[in-house]
Amino acid sequence: MKTKNSDVNVKVGVDLDRKLEKKIANVDKALAQSRKRAAVGRKKQRKESFEAAKGQRAEADSAMRAARALQEHAAQMNKSAKATRRYNNETDKAITKTKRLKRVMDKAGRASLKQGKSALGGLGGTAKLGLVGTALGGAAAVGNGVGYAMNLQRRMTRLGVQANAGPEQINNVKNRVFSVAKRKDVAISPDALFSAVEKIVNKNGDLGLANSVLLPMAQAINSTGARGEDIGALVADIRDKFGVGSSDEIVTALDTLILQGKSGSFTLENLSTQGERVTAAYASTGRTGINAVKEMGSLLQIAKMGTGSPEQAATGLESLISDLRSNRDTISDEFGVDVFDQTALDEGKEIWRPITTILQELLEETDGKSSEFSKVFGNESIRVINALNTAEGTKKLKELSGIKGNGSQLAADSTRVAGDSLGRIEVATTKSLEVVDRKLASSADAVASGAESAANFFVSAETFYDELYGRFFGGEGGGAANNNMTVSNHYSISQQPGESGEVLARNIADEQGAVFARNNYSLRDDD
Repeated sequence: MKTKNSDVNVKVGVDLDRKLEKKIANVDKALAQSRKRAAVGRKKQRKESFEAAKGQRAEADSAMRAARALQEHAAQMNKSAKATRRYNNETDKAITKTKRLKRVMDKAGRASLKQGKSALGGLGGTAKLGLVGTALGGAAAVGNGVGYAMNLQRRMTRLGVQANAGPEQINNVKNRVFSVAKRKDVAISPDALFSAVEKIVNKNGDLGLANSVLLPMAQAINSTGARGEDIGALVADIRDKFGVGSSDEIVTALDTLILQGKSGSFTLENLSTQGERVTAAYASTGRTGINAVKEMGSLLQIAKMGTGSPEQAATGLESLISDLRSNRDTISDEFGVDVFDQTALDEGKEIWRPITTILQELLEETDGKSSEFSKVFGNESIRVINALNTAEGTKKLKELSGIKGNGSQLAADSTRVAGDSLGRIEVATTKSLEVVDRKLASSADAVASGAESAANFFVSAETFYDELYGRFFGGEGGGAANNNMTVSNHYSISQQPGESGEVLARNIADEQGAVFARNNYSLRDDD
């Protein structure tokens, strides 16, 4: 039988069990949260430890890169030092060669002065001054020898590029130019002949043509006083516009023009300056060969008689050809004179008859009346016609048309001009320049190598500093400071408290530059 007290006891027991279970659950929950917090703490700690290790590794890698960069720079500096030492050695050799050459020339000069002492005593003050000036000129040539060799080397290199020729071929041309220029029957500056060669190559790229006519071009330059480039242009135009290709034919053409110039007044020197104009004009008629050259030369002499200056004569010839072309139908219909060669025309080729022949026939058909031929010729052309329309003009044209050179006049004129005192000085000067080019070419290369080595050294030093500061000293914080300390350990200079990476880099660069200069450079007395 239940009692009231027993029910109360049961209820109290149930309540106690519930409270105990709740407390146990709370304890379990607290333990779980504690374990979770501990796990998160350990994960965070591991992450922090990993980041710390990663930072240390990055600092170590940066220090290694700095060390490798310094090693690479040291190797480059060593390479530059070797190149600089080679440059010093080559420069010493060049200086020795120059001194030796100077001693030889001084010895030769003293010997010449000794031999000519008695003769010098009889000379006036002007002659003595001339000898002194010549001696000083020779000394200047020696002093500028390396520069001359360098400039000639560059000139020949450009010639090779333009002609698409190799060094051996260009060197052969250079040697032949010196050989021809120093001949006693030529006696000209090699630079003038080089200019003639360059002009031919620039106009048609034919180095072979230039090489084959070096002697006649040199003779023409010497005998006429024309510029080398003008003679070169004339030779190129004679070959290209009139098809006169062989060296013998070019000699014949030049000699013919010289002889015609002696018979008239339009000289080869005049033609060399007007050649590109008049050869283009006459070549437009389609006429080729030596005969075409001779016809052109004859007309230029007549044109010069009727005008005045070489320029006016060239303009007169251009106008004459233009008027003949524009009025060829009128000339044929009214005067019965053909401009075109009928045989060539039947073959479909518009090649003119000789203009000298056309003009002579026109004068005959018009009885020399200016009112008649003024129908087809303008003012410039009529000046040429008027010069021909005289007894003297007709006689002169016949004389000019019969001239044909063979090279003898060209050679004779050149020999005569080269035989004076200036000719002998030109020969001596050319020989000296040839020696300078041959002996000092290696010195020129040595100077160039030295300049290149010096430039490489300074560029290397600047690059090293930029990379050193920009890559390894540009950061902030402990990492940069550690890098600075790591790098400074390789040198005798240490980073001072509060000193930036840039200052340290400058100090290191200054120290290494001074060491490099002491090890690789020294003052020498090169008197």
